[in-house]
Amino acid sequence: MGLLDSIKGLFGGTADKATEAATKAAASASTAADKAKSSTAGITEQAKGAAGVAAATASTAAGQAKEAVTGVADAHGDKVTGAVSSAHAYVSDKTGGKLDPVTGAVDALTTKAVTSLQSDSAATKAADTVSDAASTAAGKVADTAQKAADTVSDAAGTVADAADDAT
Repeated sequence: MGLLDSIKGLFGGTADKATEAATKAAASASTAADKAKSSTAGITEQAKGAAGVAAATASTAAGQAKEAVTGVADAHGDKVTGAVSSAHAYVSDKTGGKLDPVTGAVDALTTKAVTSLQSDSAATKAADTVSDAASTAAGKVADTAQKAADTVSDAAGTVADAADDAT
């Protein structure tokens, strides 16, 4: 009877039970790792899809708003500025110029507002820049989600492989 048999005899088969329990635990870990690995694919696709939908929605909404505002400003801006200028002239005539600082400021601000909303203004160009930035950000979010999912999938695969090696 060797030393190993003596140790086994002392512990009454506990070593065999421990080995059996470790094998079962490794098998369970392998199964769990496989499940984790397979579930990351769906999460990645969902994240990419959500980012794409968000970017498309933001871009579409920004484009529609810009088109609506610039369309009105382009088509009717001269009418608005003309009406405000006429009102300024009328009030100035009736008050002898006493309200010119106020009505003149309103006239200037109205002209500036209409000009900034027209299709070739700096504000509409800024809106285009914001829309482009939103699309770029959505793309980066999708890429980052993919990288994170790949990392989780790789880690789950590593755990599954280690568990398989242990069994």
